[in-house]
Amino acid sequence: MSESTPETNTAIPPVVILCEPQLGENIGMVARAMANFGLHDLRLINRVMVGRVKKRALLPAGLIM
Repeated sequence: MSESTPETNTAIPPVVILCEPQLGENIGMVARAMANFGLHDLRLINRVMVGRVKKRALLPAGLIM
């Protein structure tokens, strides 16, 4: 069940959290999936990046880090 705010009685959108993502492609895939469902709040915890984050992996989602 989603929480609602007492003032507006509307649902609070969910937050997607990635713990220790290792590849930029993983972040890109999650960002694209979130965009497909209208979600916008992505939080990264303790990024452990192997190599560089390829900006083109995030472009289809319309996101740039």
